[in-house]
Amino acid sequence: MKFNPPQTSFFTKGQRAQHGDSHIVINQCYVQHIPPRISLSSEDANAKRNLPVLFIHGGGLTGAMWEATPDRRPGWAHLATQQPFNHPVYLIDAVDYGRSQRAPDALRLGETEHRTAKDLWQLFRFGPLDRFDAREPFPNSQFPLAHMDDLLAMSAARRRTGDAVECAGIAAAIREIGPCHVVAHSHGGALMLKLLDGDDQQAKRLVERLVLVEPWPVMLNSARKMPRTLVVVGDHVEGHWLAEELMERCQRLDTEKLLHLPSVGITGNSHALMCDGNSDEVGRLVFEWLQESGV
Repeated sequence: MKFNPPQTSFFTKGQRAQHGDSHIVINQCYVQHIPPRISLSSEDANAKRNLPVLFIHGGGLTGAMWEATPDRRPGWAHLATQQPFNHPVYLIDAVDYGRSQRAPDALRLGETEHRTAKDLWQLFRFGPLDRFDAREPFPNSQFPLAHMDDLLAMSAARRRTGDAVECAGIAAAIREIGPCHVVAHSHGGALMLKLLDGDDQQAKRLVERLVLVEPWPVMLNSARKMPRTLVVVGDHVEGHWLAEELMERCQRLDTEKLLHLPSVGITGNSHALMCDGNSDEVGRLVFEWLQESGV
């Protein structure tokens, strides 16, 4: 399969919106490109295994979550470009996030949400729900807790009413990139499931493999065929009101593999797997799966 993805960062095409006596552009996505450390020619025997990887951030985050961990180690985006994986990488800032200009409030429904440290503690499973005030993490916690404020710093305000425009922006990015693998976290995973459940046949055909990293629980309207899919779930699911629901729904998805990390001896991971202290170990499992199930 020959693919010619854009070699620079780009914005997807948005729509004009009246603003004052002129217009602005809204609903566009910024997509950052990181080339592989070693480029493979189309004749290389491994080239077909090195499709681009599009990373989709979770709710209230941006593409920066894939670039570096809160304690400034290289993130999954850079790991994917290294030997032996050599993937071109694309990081999206979804509609209204990060470098994708936010539409005026008058054009968007819903209040803007800013997550707090306590929100992250509870949603991301850094420690027992009742131990936030003491900042007492799980004994085997992999998250670098001293850098929680750094995770907050890379967060972004969000509205919870923008799924349709966010899905459209992701689909536009996939059409620009061409055949690719997709790695999506949390709400980004829910958006990918909704995209695959929708009617954009071109975008759906271009997704070769899908990795859902703790995807936000979502019920699909139909049982449409999915690409080969890996779901990754971390630790301390039992007794967590949201994680238990997530695990239950992930088990019902039509996926090739559910990788529950404690089941393979990897413990202490939070909802933010790509930020944890063992992020490289988990990331290698993800990219090895993409390589093993290459085109």
